[in-house]
Amino acid sequence: MTHGYTLIELLVVVLIVSVLCAIAVPQYFNAAESARMVELKVLWGQQKRWASGKELTDQQRTDANEKLQKYGLKYFTGEIICREESSAELPCFEAVFTRNANARTQYQISTVNNFQSLACIPTNWLGTRFCKSRSVDTPLLIDNQEAYLMR
Repeated sequence: MTHGYTLIELLVVVLIVSVLCAIAVPQYFNAAESARMVELKVLWGQQKRWASGKELTDQQRTDANEKLQKYGLKYFTGEIICREESSAELPCFEAVFTRNANARTQYQISTVNNFQSLACIPTNWLGTRFCKSRSVDTPLLIDNQEAYLMR
């Protein structure tokens, strides 16, 4: 009597493993990207406390940008910018965090509504999938780019 597996048995095992990988790998990358955003959300929470409802001066913006650089975000680079479409009710200053260039999933996270909300702005097709998966509403335009408010 011979011991071993038939070709059909091996093909079935390979097929089952392939299906499991096809399901698990995208979920893993999505979970890993979500975990990377934790540092950003913590920093946003800190900024939200001091920036909410205030019109920053240029000196405060410069100081805030220096603090962002010293904070040493591992997966993002951050900058406080002034949006031109500001009004009397909404100051122009918002924070924009750009995913590091070596990542496959490319997007920017921007504060909106005077630091009160976060929006995801995709810059490649993986970024679009990522942003849409975290969206709570229909897309909006930020700096003439499609963006998705995050939950």
